[in-house]
Amino acid sequence: MNLGFEKIKIVYYTDPLCSTCWSFEPYIQKFLSEYSLFIDFEIRMGGLLKDFAGLPQLESKSTNSEHLLKLWQSESKKYGIHLESDIWTKKQIKSSFPASEAFCAIQMQSADKADVFLRLLRESLFLLGKDISETAVINTCAMLSNIDFIKFKSDLKSGEALKIFQFQIDERKKDKVRFFPSFVIENSLGERRKIVENPNFNTFHDVINQLEIYFNELTEGRILKKNSLQNPLDILKKYEMLCISELKVLSGLNEKKIQKVIDSAYNDGLLIKEKFGAIIYWKWNQTPYRYKRHRIIDQSVIIGGGICGSFLSSALAITANTALTYERKGELRTGGIGFLLLENGLKALDSIGCKTKAYKKGNPINFFRAIRPDGTIIFEKTLNNCLAISREDLLSILEDGSNEIIEKECMHLIDSNGVNQAVFDDESSSKADLLFVTDGVRSKIRKQLFPNVELREVHQREIVCFVNIPNQKMQEDLFLKVINMDESKGIGFIPLGNDNYIWFLQFSNDLNPIQNSDTETLRSFTIQSIEGFPDYLKRIILASDFSKSFLWISKRMELLPKFHNKNAILLGDAAHPLLALTSQGANSALEDAAIMVSLLSDKGENESIEEIFQEFYDLRKDAIAHYIKEGDLLSADFHDLSVNKNFKLPLSIH
Repeated sequence: MNLGFEKIKIVYYTDPLCSTCWSFEPYIQKFLSEYSLFIDFEIRMGGLLKDFAGLPQLESKSTNSEHLLKLWQSESKKYGIHLESDIWTKKQIKSSFPASEAFCAIQMQSADKADVFLRLLRESLFLLGKDISETAVINTCAMLSNIDFIKFKSDLKSGEALKIFQFQIDERKKDKVRFFPSFVIENSLGERRKIVENPNFNTFHDVINQLEIYFNELTEGRILKKNSLQNPLDILKKYEMLCISELKVLSGLNEKKIQKVIDSAYNDGLLIKEKFGAIIYWKWNQTPYRYKRHRIIDQSVIIGGGICGSFLSSALAITANTALTYERKGELRTGGIGFLLLENGLKALDSIGCKTKAYKKGNPINFFRAIRPDGTIIFEKTLNNCLAISREDLLSILEDGSNEIIEKECMHLIDSNGVNQAVFDDESSSKADLLFVTDGVRSKIRKQLFPNVELREVHQREIVCFVNIPNQKMQEDLFLKVINMDESKGIGFIPLGNDNYIWFLQFSNDLNPIQNSDTETLRSFTIQSIEGFPDYLKRIILASDFSKSFLWISKRMELLPKFHNKNAILLGDAAHPLLALTSQGANSALEDAAIMVSLLSDKGENESIEEIFQEFYDLRKDAIAHYIKEGDLLSADFHDLSVNKNFKLPLSIH
């Protein structure tokens, strides 16, 4: 028997919903890395859960939800990994079949991309608690797998993917597989071995040992095993996110050695740390930002505890620097309902270990569509890296890692021994080496430092509201905008998930003036504006509580000649108010904060704070100037819709 380099075929039966397979993942990946040159590895879907509602009772003394909750909690504790077990009592997975069929559709394009897709599905389920039977979740994972999305949807629609999925289920039945994970191993002569009764094994090591025994039998011991010891950092460069227990399996090193390598890399800003339940996960930092862990300054103060201020506080905490945040009483969660986070904002969140948490609380938006009131499509676009999230949810995520917040309002700055200090409404003052000014669009500090630069109202206005309404026909990952070109009006609908929506009515005050912002005026103006709309969109508007809506008056400002004065630096809306049409207000604020802390953490011994501030301005001025210009163009086009019918995507994505 001369195999030469003939490969052994291994078929792996699994399912996206299989919690044991999630726990087993590092073991099979290690095995594949050790024998990769000699294996033809195929993943097949087993069809674990067709319909949760029709699932027979698994245990006599508890409901299926209770049984699965306890099972996941037990596995999480046993294997040192996270399983978002609460999903079984909050929002049960309806079926694993849609995700399995989608896997087969991607497998038609690339086995490697299908593997990536399966990993993303499992991260969405076991780390984020997302229902992987939902189309929006499947779409998001598919897009992140870098596939031909049009072909993917076509293969699903045509039934080709379903045929492959059904074939895989039929093969599972032929191989008498009842548990996952299970394996069938075959050599070129048709000799086969099966591992199909995993509950008979005490540990995952037993499964791998049996795989190796069969592997050697079918190759007559001709295959040599590669060295299994690997650098944990090299492993993290390959995988999206891993915990220590997984790194132990993949590297072959003990926890103490792994933690030493991890801690050193984290202190150098090379790794990102995220916590799920009681388990810490690590990933390689692929963002542009590095937060080196060393003390930069003795004391800093953040004026304004909104999105930018909260991010700053969290990022500074990573660098082992403390910052006191001063925020107006009762103002922290007001002044905005939610955001569309774009790629630049998401990268910033990723740098402080908050991107995955944002995806857990938020809702991915994969598509944009503009229609006329009668439903005629004007414009469509696929969106990458776009997430809808409420302001309250984003703030709660950022505040988890932030420093102390003090309820005081900063009134102005004073010169104290050649540096700026903040004076508050109780007449106390700060004692800070550094002042981060993030007090928003109507910044008092900006007005003091740059008295000749003014905010100017533009014609655009927005009525914004939040509503919870179940059983809508809205596509869950679609940002829909209805455009009335004749009246230069647009109403956007953004799903936040869990039957929550943000809607906003944009209009030109020159063409459609509104006299005041009382509840009844906003209600009557909005209801008049939705005449001729599809019924399902009207229902969203009519179900809204207009007492909680607000009128946003857009304002613009020219680019400042600089963002700093001595030891005080303006960031976010305080430095550069941007028009809402760009959707860059929150995103640019997050980006500002990420760049600022990254520059500070890399501060040279002889580099002054003012030099860093100037470097920050030089890095940001062109991007901000672009957003200002694009906002002007989008606003002008919107104002003239009734004349030129020129619709453009209402997002500044660059």
